[in-house]
Amino acid sequence: MNSDPPHPVIGVLISWRYVTPIVESCLLGISRVATYFCEYDADDFAVKLGLGLGLKNALLALVGSLKSYPLEDSWYAAWFGGHPDVLDR
Repeated sequence: MNSDPPHPVIGVLISWRYVTPIVESCLLGISRVATYFCEYDADDFAVKLGLGLGLKNALLALVGSLKSYPLEDSWYAAWFGGHPDVLDR
């Protein structure tokens, strides 16, 4: 009887190829959601420093130059790395 144990390299290669991208995608999405909501904290901090009016003017100038529709789903923007809507900010 010559029964060799299964090769661990095969399990590592399968997990590297199929499991790692799923985990990486989930972690990247969570990181983007956290960054998305940190922008609101940064805006609040700018207002506390007295820079709220300048921030408002800069955001309005940015919207005017983009020529795109300013609304999108907030959870979609958070998961796929967008910024909060200017109207929400």
